Amino acid sequence: MRLMGQLKRERLKTAGIYLVIILFVLKFVLIPLSHSAKDKKTLLNEYTETYRTKALIKERQLHTDKTKDESISEERKRLLDPLYTKDSAASVIQSEILMSAIKSAEKNEMGILNFELPDTISGKNLSEISVLVRLKGMPKGLIGLLKEIGNMKRPVDIKGLQIDKSRDEFVYTLTLTTYRIER
Repeated sequence: MRLMGQLKRERLKTAGIYLVIILFVLKFVLIPLSHSAKDKKTLLNEYTETYRTKALIKERQLHTDKTKDESISEERKRLLDPLYTKDSAASVIQSEILMSAIKSAEKNEMGILNFELPDTISGKNLSEISVLVRLKGMPKGLIGLLKEIGNMKRPVDIKGLQIDKSRDEFVYTLTLTTYRIER
């Protein structure tokens, strides 16, 4: 009987050790894993909600961008139509500007002293084509010339204007620039 009691005690001891090991595994391994899984599930739900919100925002942006693109396209066409196209040679464009400037100057009683045709400044989408004109005359003639330049069928910017007084007349140096689309 004693042997039986001792055997029961050892089984009980072994069962106790297993029970302590099982409780240890539950306490320090499984329960933290369970909390970690809950935290990750909560985090996943937050990410899902964030993704849905971003998707809605992106969808609204696409709709807004499409509407903007249509209005930008119309505006772009309106602005780019009067510009020279890439198949127009720079020398031809410079000649047109120069001839218009000469006609306007003569009409406004101004004399042409000389002119220069600077190199074209090429850009990726747009090139600047300039003409430098030196004129002499009275301020009233310059005002008339500037008005006519402003009314040309193609846009012409006055990139530079230098005014010098020489005896009874003024000498004007104008840099006239227009643009050519390169695409």
